[in-house]
Amino acid sequence: MINKKYIEKNVLKAAALHFAQHQQIQLLDFLTEETLKKIKAHNPKKILAPDKFSFSSCALPALNFSEELRILISFITKQQLKITEMSFKAFEHGDYTLLYDDINQSGILALLDVSSWKEEWGGYTSFVTDTEVFRLVPQKNSLFIVNHDGLKHFVKYVNHHAKGKRVFVEMWLNGPAEI
Repeated sequence: MINKKYIEKNVLKAAALHFAQHQQIQLLDFLTEETLKKIKAHNPKKILAPDKFSFSSCALPALNFSEELRILISFITKQQLKITEMSFKAFEHGDYTLLYDDINQSGILALLDVSSWKEEWGGYTSFVTDTEVFRLVPQKNSLFIVNHDGLKHFVKYVNHHAKGKRVFVEMWLNGPAEI
């Protein structure tokens, strides 16, 4: 389940204000430990297209808190959203994604990181236009929400220093209009 502090009105209002100003926010200590363990239990399969990506992934059925999560993200972004895609991903040594022309996703992207990670291992997510706009360095048990309109992103090559895997849930949300 979601950490109860993210149900408090003053916390949600502050998050919505930050998102309105920066078009992105990272919420720390987002889930309970029990929920984190359940998410980590998925068994992704390696997928590889050398000119585009290498990582492990599996489809993710709706999480038992998906509706609560959708409502929370809708409130923060001030948009009526629905979850259009949800997947479980794992990146380990040698994994990456590349930018390529036919990637043109828009909407709200939410990344729920469930593992500890260090920037020097690679594996961080870089958001770009013509240059890097910002970089998401994963933090265990954090939810990162970004308005992806006009952006592209990639996951930096995971180098040989990496200890373990970067594991996260990727969610795309789209909606008709602002609230």
